Amino acid sequence: MDPLIASKYVLKKFLESFDERKIGIPNEIYLEEQIAHLRRMICIYKEQSKNKNLSPRHRARARDLEQNAEGLLNGIMFAISFIHHKNTDLIGDKH
Repeated sequence: MDPLIASKYVLKKFLESFDERKIGIPNEIYLEEQIAHLRRMICIYKEQSKNKNLSPRHRARARDLEQNAEGLLNGIMFAISFIHHKNTDLIGDKH
């Protein structure tokens, strides 16, 4: 499967399961579950990208999927930070 198509599929699945009407904890729990899932996917893709028994094409695809999963992981972690800091003025909070 093309990495771009795979990423679109995974992102679509995440967004379909996300309920924007639930504020706070229910969505945070869902996002934490997705983080765990993405971390497992990243480990699998990383191992596949180093597997010399796979063709160069499949190793390259695994590297692409690993990077896509890392991007999704970072995006979800960014969303969680917004949940935690939604009432914080980050611009005015200079140290």
